[in-house]
Amino acid sequence: MATIKKVVGVTFAVCLLFMTLVMSFPFAQIFASADGEIINYNLLLTAPEYYDNATTVYGVAEDEKEPYTPFNYTEELYYNGWSIKPKRNQYSEIDSTYNVLSNGVINTENKSLFVWIYFSNIWLHNYFKITLSSTSGDVVIDMYGENLQEILKKEDSDAYFGYSWNLLEFPLQSGDYDFKTIRFQMYSAEQVENVNKTEINIYNAYISNSKANYINAITKQKYTDFKAKYPTEAKLETIYKGDSLTFPSDISNALDYAIDGKYNLLTESSAIWKVIVRVDGVLQEPLNLGDTLTFDKEARYDIYYEAFFNGETTTSSVFSVNVQPFVGLYFDNTVYNKLVVGKSYILTYVISQKLITTSDISLVYNSEYIDAVLEEDGKVKVTVKKAGETSLTLKINGIRPGKTEPTEHSCKATINIVKEKVDDFYIFAIVSYVALGIAFVCFIGFLSFVNGRRIKVK
Repeated sequence: MATIKKVVGVTFAVCLLFMTLVMSFPFAQIFASADGEIINYNLLLTAPEYYDNATTVYGVAEDEKEPYTPFNYTEELYYNGWSIKPKRNQYSEIDSTYNVLSNGVINTENKSLFVWIYFSNIWLHNYFKITLSSTSGDVVIDMYGENLQEILKKEDSDAYFGYSWNLLEFPLQSGDYDFKTIRFQMYSAEQVENVNKTEINIYNAYISNSKANYINAITKQKYTDFKAKYPTEAKLETIYKGDSLTFPSDISNALDYAIDGKYNLLTESSAIWKVIVRVDGVLQEPLNLGDTLTFDKEARYDIYYEAFFNGETTTSSVFSVNVQPFVGLYFDNTVYNKLVVGKSYILTYVISQKLITTSDISLVYNSEYIDAVLEEDGKVKVTVKKAGETSLTLKINGIRPGKTEPTEHSCKATINIVKEKVDDFYIFAIVSYVALGIAFVCFIGFLSFVNGRRIKVK
């Protein structure tokens, strides 16, 4: 029984090791038959162990080998291995044939050829052709350049630079083949010298199960692609007016990757990096790595990294911060008008729930004009003593988001005080009574005058 367990354990370990090796390459997309058998026939396996003997295995010339591969976005690094860069003639045409790894006879029913191909620019020849040769005949895949361009093109501006790496799928005709070589051709109907047509690189060609019946790009990688280590959303929400942000001094601490065609800009010493800032759309003076940005305006800040390399400028994605002042507490009103001398009033205030802790709440005021007392539930009782304009300031210590130490927060209310006065109705009544009295006296006097005149006439 112990022997059986040991055999089973060793077998499991060997299988696990095999699966790990298979999964370590991007071509190892698992295609399994009904009985669980992995069907994957490698033709050009550009793994590291084939680099030194590529000439004897594939017939690849030394100057056709490049240490350049597609990017593994899961691991955020380039795939292991190398790629083949076929030579071009004076017309920028390609016609290169390579030996393939022996797989015996392959039945190609419901199978496709998968190849990673890098395109350095968007200018394609009129014709694109792949030929798989075998003793039982050739399998030919050919298409017009414009049709290939439709498959490769992207929707964004990245397509104006180059098509970069694409994992292309080419459905195969059914048959039994013992493939010996693979030939890549790109050419035009009219040959023009020194024409700037695309270069290509080839990485891992293999045959595997597929139900596709048309040529397709399984994966399209971007020609330029940056991923910056920007602050998290939670961090951005804690940035307020007056706060600062210091950028990393080393570009490798600022970005996870920076791809520009065949170049890894994180390792290119000649790349010049800047931090670009726009405030409400207005471009500011560029900052250097390691500089500190102070958010001194109540505005929208758009920030991104920019690289100048090989005469071209490329940029990362943008992160934005909508900067506002932090309000730790506030009165319901900032101005209180017509408070009357000798009376008391209740003013209410609110402490921000964003404050993590609070302590030492206090009032500042001029006791010549008012007296103020803190009450419960966000209330201040104000007793008015003298007419005029004064103010009441409320202060509190608290730790706000993004900080570890308490800071002072305050709010201020302006108070306009007036003396108590008699109601306008009573004033009107008094004046009316006085006026009526005067009118009555005048009327009596007038009658006396008239009566006096009459007696005198008689």
